[in-house]
Amino acid sequence: MPSEKPPLRLVLLWHFHQPDYLDAGTGAASMPWTRLHALKDYVDVARYLERHPRVRATINVVPSLLEQLRALADGSAPPDPFLAVSERPASSLSADERRFVVAQFFSFNRDTLARGMRRVHELAALRGDHGLEDLPMAVVNRFDEAAIRDLEVLFHLVWCGPALQSDPRVRALREKGQRYTEEDKHLLLGIQREFLRGVLPAWRRLADAGNVEFSVTPYYHPILPLLCDVGSAREALPGIRLPAAAFAHADDAEIQLREGKRAFAREFGREAAGGWPSEGAVSGAALRLLRAAGYRWAASDEDVLFGSLGQEFPPDRAEALRGSLLYRPWRFEDGPVLLFRDHDLSDRIGFVYSAWPARAAVEDFLGRLRHVRETLPPEDGPYTVSVILDGENAWEYYPDNGQVFLESLHAALESEPWIRTRTASEAADPSAARPLPRVVAGSWIGRNLATWVGHPEKNRAWDLLAETRAAVAKARGAPDFADPAWRAVFAAEGSDWFWWFGDDHPTAHAAEFDAGFRRKLRAAWHLGGLVPPAALTDPIRRRSSRGFEPPTGALRATIDGRITDYFEWLPAGRAVAVSGTMQSSARLVREVRFGRDGEWLYLRLDPFEAPASASLAGGSLVLRVPGDAARTVRVAIPEAGATPGGEIRVAVDRVVEAAVPLSLLARDGGAVRFQVEVDCGPGATQRLPAEGALTVPPPEEDPSRFDWTV
Repeated sequence: MPSEKPPLRLVLLWHFHQPDYLDAGTGAASMPWTRLHALKDYVDVARYLERHPRVRATINVVPSLLEQLRALADGSAPPDPFLAVSERPASSLSADERRFVVAQFFSFNRDTLARGMRRVHELAALRGDHGLEDLPMAVVNRFDEAAIRDLEVLFHLVWCGPALQSDPRVRALREKGQRYTEEDKHLLLGIQREFLRGVLPAWRRLADAGNVEFSVTPYYHPILPLLCDVGSAREALPGIRLPAAAFAHADDAEIQLREGKRAFAREFGREAAGGWPSEGAVSGAALRLLRAAGYRWAASDEDVLFGSLGQEFPPDRAEALRGSLLYRPWRFEDGPVLLFRDHDLSDRIGFVYSAWPARAAVEDFLGRLRHVRETLPPEDGPYTVSVILDGENAWEYYPDNGQVFLESLHAALESEPWIRTRTASEAADPSAARPLPRVVAGSWIGRNLATWVGHPEKNRAWDLLAETRAAVAKARGAPDFADPAWRAVFAAEGSDWFWWFGDDHPTAHAAEFDAGFRRKLRAAWHLGGLVPPAALTDPIRRRSSRGFEPPTGALRATIDGRITDYFEWLPAGRAVAVSGTMQSSARLVREVRFGRDGEWLYLRLDPFEAPASASLAGGSLVLRVPGDAARTVRVAIPEAGATPGGEIRVAVDRVVEAAVPLSLLARDGGAVRFQVEVDCGPGATQRLPAEGALTVPPPEEDPSRFDWTV
């Protein structure tokens, strides 16, 4: 490569975030995910950076996560429900507690985290494909005391990351594999409690070492533009339907920013220079508040930059123009210097490379960075590529929790002479920042704010929040972070509650997120000396959020790998890749569209990485009928075009389309339950739905009665 070109600068930012699960009354976490990710991810990511001190990086933390980690470290919080039931002898559990264990303790990715753990797969087969809400007691009763205890131990072993697995005591328990005793279980839980005490000290050591910058997000991870004015959602989507309540409380946003920085300073003994605003969501008003709070830099997504500049790029993304805009700092008014993430490179780590061999993934990442360096004119440099993503949730979809990939990535970044890793503060040079004339309120998801507002369920949540806030303000006066009633309001402003309402991010645990949000609001009323309204006892979710929309009519598709016209798949059902701990190990297919006529089942697979001819061609499409292995259907996805003939028709282009005779899946013309699986080689297999199955009714029934059951 040309020697005269300066090195390409790379900002690598890992965002660590879990919602505030702590109950305001009991202090216990309602869900275990902070504890489990602390066992699996937080220390491990730090260790890669410790082993490669020449890699400079940024770790962004949420203050409410720090609060939960402190409670785990000092043992001040009561155990979460998963830990509480595990601490008791398996022989003493009630029927409901046993059902809880059988229902909930498969909450991990079996394909990767439980690879090689034979007993996990035996117990999963014993449980079958039932979901959380319809698990019959007859299935629970298949689990005797020994099976319950094995499942409790294996669940906690699965959630041990590489750092914990290096403990010889943990290795010995994994090797034992089954027939665990109560002593085994309590040994493991004790090792994990000891490990949790070391998470925050490991982060402080890393911060003190100097190669890693820690940064901060507003305290409870709220969407700042919506706190300032929920109407800001119309800047990107003028026709979006908003809540009835006109929520506009910039003072809440200011408090979340100020208290977030204070919490960070208490933990790390230094001021945070900047951070990743929750979900990369910014607006003009939010950036002014960030400046007032002392943020010298902030980060968002490239779509927000291009939307604010009014730039739209053709399919080839006009590489030179795109890069010349994206790979440099910007500034709105006199606010913080802005870095904008490369959406594709960030999502490749988060969603694509888990299905690749680690070496090929690192080579692809470096190759794309090299291409950026070769494409851009040196006279307009230096250029800084910002890669920003979730630092915890991606790894369960990688083999070995991403250990080989992350080790290889850090080693490569440390050794390549044409890359210079930089912290966000180092890259955010005010003297090099271009002026950004305006900012259209948006986030990293679709350059808008529709993930958190607009759906009837999301809007209902905002209305309940607005009602609660107004009541607390009337009873307690101006917002005060020291007031427990106001703290409950601020906690309810967190982004995660709104994320899980609606149908765009399905999860098996949606009901618990709904209940958790309403518990925050009820706590605010109680702590304010008020009687909560009866509405807060009713679920906000009025429809299933399990990742599907049923078909609305009969379907007949042209099998050519293309969406022939707008109406072709309009009546189809839609099953999306479920977000969260229950989804598949690979990120191959974003969603499946499905429908039927009287003879055929039609499928459309929309890839994460378009076109399908590049990402899915050459793989296999598998249809499985739960409990009936003889009816498994496997067919090759052609390298290009359509299959030349045969009973099953498959074509690949922008998408994959298939037509499968229903007679291959249904006995005697009756209803059929099926699962869709895509297999693109070792480590690249994905199933939809991740749990449960799609159900197709008998041919004589109305196609609109298709449903998805778990």
